[in-house]
Amino acid sequence: MRRRSHQPTKIYHMKVIWTDLSGRVRGKPFRVLGVGESTSLYDLAYEIVKSFEFDFDHLFGFYSKYQGNYFDSDEKYELLDEDEHSDRSVDVRNVHVSQVFNIPAKRMLFVFDFGDEWRFMVRLLKVALPEPDMEYPVLVESVGEAPCQYGSLEDSNEEGDEEDPGID
Repeated sequence: MRRRSHQPTKIYHMKVIWTDLSGRVRGKPFRVLGVGESTSLYDLAYEIVKSFEFDFDHLFGFYSKYQGNYFDSDEKYELLDEDEHSDRSVDVRNVHVSQVFNIPAKRMLFVFDFGDEWRFMVRLLKVALPEPDMEYPVLVESVGEAPCQYGSLEDSNEEGDEEDPGID
């Protein structure tokens, strides 16, 4: 369950770019989110997933290594079971955006749904003061069409499903 926080004193502008397994981002859809400094990585993940119109229904993590095996990252933040403890990663509910994105232009790989392995490059654009009368988190910019999380009608037809003859 997401928690709403009080009016933040600093806003972190995060650019989130959908990427492929090779880490290519050129021409890919992206979103710019404005989140408060005390936003947890869990809540940031929710905002990312929502901005790409996905269902927030899978495990995920943030990793400092964005090419190769991201599980070998020096810095790892993952959604852990409430009674689970890990020496290798930190629970995303226990760390704030300001603790992770603590240097200009810092990047992390966000992996959502380890089965389908949706990858997003998350980069700190800037830290700014909140705009008056603005509620955070906020979607600042949306460029490009979001990929379909579970495939499209065309994808299912390619897999051999019969097309409904009554649909034009």
